Amino acid sequence: MNSKTAEPVRKKGISLLYKTMALNLIFVMLPLAITGMFSYLNYRTTIQKQSEELFKNYVDSTANNLEQLINNAGNIAISCYYNEDVLEVLFNHSEPDEEKYLTSQESEYIRHFVNTVYNDKIMDIFFITNDNYIVGCINTQVIRKMSPETRDFFNKINSTEGEITLFPLHVPDYYSNKNCEVVSIGRLIREPMTHKTLGAVIVDVSAEEIEKTIYNDVDRENINITVYDKNGTVFFGVNNGYTPQKGFASQKSGSEMIYRSFPSKLDLIIEGTLKGDIINLGMYKLLTFMIYISIFALISVWVISILFFNRLMKPLSILKNKMELITRDNLSERIEVHSNDEIGELSDIFNHMADEIQTYVKNILELTKREKEVSVLALQSQIKPHFLYNVLESVNMYAVKCNYNDIGDIISSLGKNLRYVSSNSEDFVYLQDEVNFIREYLRIQKFRYENRLSYEIDIDAKALRCIVPKMILQPFVENSIEHGIGDGALKINVYSKRENNKLLLFVEDNGKGIDNQKAEQILKRLYEDSSDNYKPEDIKYLGKGYARNNINRRLKLYYGEDCGIYIDMQYTEGARFFLKMPYNSEEV
Repeated sequence: MNSKTAEPVRKKGISLLYKTMALNLIFVMLPLAITGMFSYLNYRTTIQKQSEELFKNYVDSTANNLEQLINNAGNIAISCYYNEDVLEVLFNHSEPDEEKYLTSQESEYIRHFVNTVYNDKIMDIFFITNDNYIVGCINTQVIRKMSPETRDFFNKINSTEGEITLFPLHVPDYYSNKNCEVVSIGRLIREPMTHKTLGAVIVDVSAEEIEKTIYNDVDRENINITVYDKNGTVFFGVNNGYTPQKGFASQKSGSEMIYRSFPSKLDLIIEGTLKGDIINLGMYKLLTFMIYISIFALISVWVISILFFNRLMKPLSILKNKMELITRDNLSERIEVHSNDEIGELSDIFNHMADEIQTYVKNILELTKREKEVSVLALQSQIKPHFLYNVLESVNMYAVKCNYNDIGDIISSLGKNLRYVSSNSEDFVYLQDEVNFIREYLRIQKFRYENRLSYEIDIDAKALRCIVPKMILQPFVENSIEHGIGDGALKINVYSKRENNKLLLFVEDNGKGIDNQKAEQILKRLYEDSSDNYKPEDIKYLGKGYARNNINRRLKLYYGEDCGIYIDMQYTEGARFFLKMPYNSEEV
């Protein structure tokens, strides 16, 4: 009773659709996430550095502009030294104990000088004399005695001995408008020769002009500038709680960036504060954009996977069905290829595999058939070989006894050949055995043709250990003798060559040769029996009769279509043909 083994039940795995989606998500989202993370980190570092560098440049530029404004105001005092009328007015009022009223002419001298040095960045210019007068000439036409506040200004200016003196943002009492906030720049004026104090000049710059110089049309909501003096007193702006320290370059506090600049010619500290919102704004935008891109990519991968799944599965289903038919011995099944993608390549490979399987099965069947035919022929031709060997051995002994040594040698060679031919135990032999057989065969033919035949066998010693099919050289040596010998002497050369992993066995002669028409006839018979890929321009195969065709077919069945029998049509001194097979030196 026949029992059929039950096939194991396979558990249904994850659908290929979900696998495809998962792979697509991994291959798309993972690189996107990694790239996004590194891009974000790199962008954040870059933005941080660029923001810091730009902000430093801005604060340094503000410090330079403020320094230039203050120096220009301070240089007005130097201009006084080049105006003799102003020096004369100040000299006339240089004695503190002598109070003199300024004459109209002196006032006119002061006003004329002020008009020459005035610019739109200055609110007003005041002169203070040693006899306690203050003179204003532009927005405030004032000539009056100094107030206590003005006296304090003068004393502070006098204590600096000619250096520029800065007064923080304040509302002077010499302006009628009590909301007029100014920054005052004072400087002492001395007699050029004796260095005697003649008075002082005060240049007032409005708070609006200072603010314009500092902020230079930037957004004040995100940037704040505070100016400190060397004592830490706020000169302009709002104290944000940081203690100025000379030599401190930059500091990051929380989400803010703070940078301090030190003008080279002023005892001021310019402190800029950049709020963190503007620094992080670009990074927030990039992060938001990357999130949107990730969501879009996720949805796109999902939709594309579903849309193209059926297109991918349809040819795979066809391939699966064809493979099942092949397993049921339908070897003629093939797939029509409609694309050049991987599915098309897979279909080509399947078709090639089916062709190879079909050819292999055909070759196996044919080889089995030929082996049976050879076995039958061998059985039919078997004529008691032991009896024949004994008879030849008796004739050989009689020839030697009668001193017919040549006849004895020939009979010995004939016996060896008969033993080699009639031995059916081996299909493959060493090339050494095949060469020995050819050598004995040529000795017999040499005895027959005497001086009309000569031969040379030159086989590489390493090649003699190669494994070759039995009885593949003798038909071609016999063919050279049969068709090549004529009135002249015939020489046969048997030699070997190695090309990469191929063994080439050559048999050539200097006989009549083979013309092209005869070669085409030989080729046609050989092609009809053994080859489906003949091209007239290729190197031509050689074969004759059953033996020649059988050898050619055996080589192809054993080793493939690139092996077989070839004829060299370029050889014009006779005939040259060769057998190509793998260089195989394994043990028999």
